[in-house]
Amino acid sequence: MLTDRQLKSWTKNPPEKTQEISVGNRLYARVTNKGTISFQFRYRIGGRNTRITLGSYPLLALKSARDEATRLSVVLQEGGDPKVAARSRYSGGEWTLDKCIDEWLNKHVARKLKDSTRVNYSSIAEKNLKGRYSIPVERIRMDEWLSLFDGIAEKTSPYNAGVVLKVTKRALGWCMRRELINQPTVMNLEVSTVGTGNSRRDRTLELHEIGRIWMAIENTKLSLAVRNSIKLLLLTGARNSEVREAKWNEFDFENQIWTLPKERSKSGVAIRRALTDEMIQLVNAMRATPSPTYVFGSMDNDFQKPITTHAIQRAVRRLRAKLKMDDWRVHDFRRSLATRLSEQGIQPHIVEKILGHSLGGVLAVYNRHDWIDKQNEAYKLWFTLISESAVKQAVVKGF
Repeated sequence: MLTDRQLKSWTKNPPEKTQEISVGNRLYARVTNKGTISFQFRYRIGGRNTRITLGSYPLLALKSARDEATRLSVVLQEGGDPKVAARSRYSGGEWTLDKCIDEWLNKHVARKLKDSTRVNYSSIAEKNLKGRYSIPVERIRMDEWLSLFDGIAEKTSPYNAGVVLKVTKRALGWCMRRELINQPTVMNLEVSTVGTGNSRRDRTLELHEIGRIWMAIENTKLSLAVRNSIKLLLLTGARNSEVREAKWNEFDFENQIWTLPKERSKSGVAIRRALTDEMIQLVNAMRATPSPTYVFGSMDNDFQKPITTHAIQRAVRRLRAKLKMDDWRVHDFRRSLATRLSEQGIQPHIVEKILGHSLGGVLAVYNRHDWIDKQNEAYKLWFTLISESAVKQAVVKGF
């Protein structure tokens, strides 16, 4: 008799060849040589052998698969079509891709995840998934899924295709666990099939490159909000969203400290960063805009919302085109700041605090100090390095 223990062992130590094991009641467990286990209900109707894939282990538990096989066997004995019965159980109506995503966003993402994550998932869905298919998600063929992800990879990048696939599987996996749908074919796709799953970059800007970027920002016609936000990203080493969505009430100008609340922190812990005079000037320059909440308010939304990440990306594309440099992104500023300050002898724990990382080991438990004074010294050194390099590049390049 097949047990959960046996199924778990196959996920870790799969058989050399694909096996199909009868569980009873027309239920079979199909185990591949890669450790993928799926439950199938098999029957004969109208002179044809038919099989229904009920789901994959462990998302579909052995007991649940047995219960469903029992239900479908009764349907078959009573003269019904198990395939129709299976679809009616899982579908509960026309569960299209749009409907599945909306259900996931509204009942899971919006209630349990951070606002920044919700915005990110919603944006990915709107740009890449919504409005693609009007048929039930279970009827979308594998070739249609592949066409979708191949198109994303060609238009943007293989990494983005992998990200969209992960989001798709999260949304549909949630719907499966709530028994809204049966397993769509896309759940069998691996990231490596449609793109890449690793976005780790090792681009570290040299000081002369940083100087050129700083001068280009000064001499490019960008909006004040975009220009100053990119400058602040470069000066602070903060994350894109931390700067873009910065609020006025996070800044203590008197004590020169910027406190990022835990709700906006990637680590879920509040981050305190030192503010140099140069940083304060950039922030204070934004007081000229009528943005009541956000420092870098968007004109497109009457300054009621922050500028978008797309605005930053557009600006960076313009800067890259003007400079004709090797590919770089604003996230590379963090790695560059950390590397160049370390070269100047700044201690690792100071650099980690500047980046907003949690310290490991004993420091994480007992040491709650933020070394604001040391951060300030490091930031001043960083601005000096940028300024000196910018001056040199202005002379060489004739800005």
